[in-house]
Amino acid sequence: MIDKQKMEEQENKDFQTTEKIMQKIFAAYNKSAKLKQNPIYSAIDAQMVVNNKKYYAVEIKQRQQDMEVYDTLPLKVSKYCNILENKGENETPLIIYLVNDEEYYIFNLEKIDLNKCTICNWFINKVEFSQNQQKDKQPTIFIPVNQCVYNGYIN
Repeated sequence: MIDKQKMEEQENKDFQTTEKIMQKIFAAYNKSAKLKQNPIYSAIDAQMVVNNKKYYAVEIKQRQQDMEVYDTLPLKVSKYCNILENKGENETPLIIYLVNDEEYYIFNLEKIDLNKCTICNWFINKVEFSQNQQKDKQPTIFIPVNQCVYNGYIN
């Protein structure tokens, strides 16, 4: 059974954090960023417009991991494909990782060098926010953090 309330709370928290990060980043360049949250269960978490002319499809992932031990961030192959298939024609596909509620890493999925990524099966929970924590084997791309286009601290 999926805990929908807990899932919605986490989605909203992640969106609000991402919105603050993006507004702060673009304000530093005298640009305005406006985010619109997509409904839960969408292929893409949010749409973003910068200065009313540049469009982005934004996927948000929250991770808890030791960044001193791991120098990659995981993205399921199916999620990667879904983002690229569902982004608008003029949208740049971004994924932002909110790591340990402390740091963020932003990747442009069109600029990731898959030859520098590890792609393998990964055993992860079949369903997030479920009381039944069955594991499932998922083809996953492990993206090196040095391929991010922007990173910083959440504050």
